[in-house]
Amino acid sequence: MINIVIPIASNFFIDENEEYQFPLPLIELYGKTLIEYTIEGIEKVDDKIKFIFILKEQDCRKYKFDSSLKLLKPDCSIIKLNNTTKGAICSILMAIDEIDKEEELIILNYDQFIDLNLNVFLKNFRQLNADGGLITFNSIHPRWSYAKIDGEFVIQTAEKNPISNLAIAGFYYFKRASIFIDSAFDVIKFDQNYNGNFYTSSVYNQMILQNMRVYSFLIKKESYYSFYSPQKVNEFKDFLKNKHE
Repeated sequence: MINIVIPIASNFFIDENEEYQFPLPLIELYGKTLIEYTIEGIEKVDDKIKFIFILKEQDCRKYKFDSSLKLLKPDCSIIKLNNTTKGAICSILMAIDEIDKEEELIILNYDQFIDLNLNVFLKNFRQLNADGGLITFNSIHPRWSYAKIDGEFVIQTAEKNPISNLAIAGFYYFKRASIFIDSAFDVIKFDQNYNGNFYTSSVYNQMILQNMRVYSFLIKKESYYSFYSPQKVNEFKDFLKNKHE
């Protein structure tokens, strides 16, 4: 069993082209919403999956987002946040009672699609007996979080700071969920924040300080689609169009 936690409690843009305006995860391309593409990308792994979604209560009231996700994944757990948290780590920790602590954990961004077989990454991390693992791609833009490596190991991560040319895609692997939980509390304890918020990438720095083994798996930038702007959604639409032709 793998815990798959997908936080969807951050801000996202609204599709202004629709008569009824939808938030980013519910924008439809070729008959499917963007969140469906994200889910389909991760559910191809060979293991049994436990999905945990973290939503804003207001989005559930306004868009019935929880109902849509329950139709997609009837057995999923949904955590509703009444208030804004201090970043992704805090939002994820709100799901602590739903996470199987001794099972593997993958934290996945809701606004992305990785055009690769994710079983390859899991197999790689397991063969290396990795405590944690990241998927990276080449970039130098400060919008991303970054990983610095030495040999085969990740030795540092940084949020919105290109300390290397290895940008972190929104795929965070942990051998056991308890590793993430303990390290996340350390991030908060030692106030390792960026602009007042606590980000998932910071957890790996705490793991590295505990001499844990963190690895990076490099992919081609062309295999990673992030939906952070209307332009990027259109790029993903072009990718889907080519697949349908």
